[in-house]
Amino acid sequence: MSSVDIPAISKGSEVRTLGSIPALLKGHFVKRGHFIKNWKSRFFVLELGRLSYFEKENSTGEPPYGEGFLKSIVLRNVGMSHHDDPTMISLADRLDKRDLLMQASSEEDADVWRKG
Repeated sequence: MSSVDIPAISKGSEVRTLGSIPALLKGHFVKRGHFIKNWKSRFFVLELGRLSYFEKENSTGEPPYGEGFLKSIVLRNVGMSHHDDPTMISLADRLDKRDLLMQASSEEDADVWRKG
């Protein structure tokens, strides 16, 4: 298990400001629900020290559906049922003791978020 560092902005990534905080990465993912294990499209924003997600891209001015602080989040190996899918990302929040399984629209997008 390796800690998730704040990634550098990769070529082609756009810096966007949400209020006064610059977003390092942002994008759409499909994430698995925590209680009900269905899949929902969410808009994720990585800011300095925090990963947040929202229902839609245009709802970033509202409180996030979920968030985690990077000091407590670790990148994990994807479970056996998804281990061959390069678009899957698995995160674990050690403070909330929750797992976050999310799927990017492409392997390239997943790599940007994994490696930074």
